Amino acid sequence: MAFDKDEAMQKKWKAFVRKIDTKTDDYSTVLEVIKNFLIQPFLSAIKKTEFSEKWSVTDSGWL
Repeated sequence: MAFDKDEAMQKKWKAFVRKIDTKTDDYSTVLEVIKNFLIQPFLSAIKKTEFSEKWSVTDSGWL
């Protein structure tokens, strides 16, 4: 993902994390989790197939 290498976006992410006063993973890790979360439901929507899996927070993946 080229977006996660963008220094301006990384700077904005760090500012956001400071503003909400939380500890979180770095920007690239967060984007990777979002991508993993969205890809399967997105592909199902494109293919017009049913998607009924459940997201596992502990495994960061669909079950």
